[in-house]
Amino acid sequence: MSNAILREAVLERANLGGANLRKADLRFAFLRGASLNDVQAEGANFQGADLREISQVVILALMAQPGTDFTGVQWDRPAEETP
Repeated sequence: MSNAILREAVLERANLGGANLRKADLRFAFLRGASLNDVQAEGANFQGADLREISQVVILALMAQPGTDFTGVQWDRPAEETP
């Protein structure tokens, strides 16, 4: 799914584990509860996506990949980080 256009896609609870999402357009995608373990996401755009109910460890691993954009995403932050 490299270079896939999945903007505003509803992928709630989808099993995307191990998927190649390099340079994918996932802006405003609904990924709540999706399995994103071992996803290749270099250059992917997650801007405004709903990543709630996804492990913080998985999200941080995705964020660490070069060129990813997580501007404005919704995700479950630890209690001490929420205002």
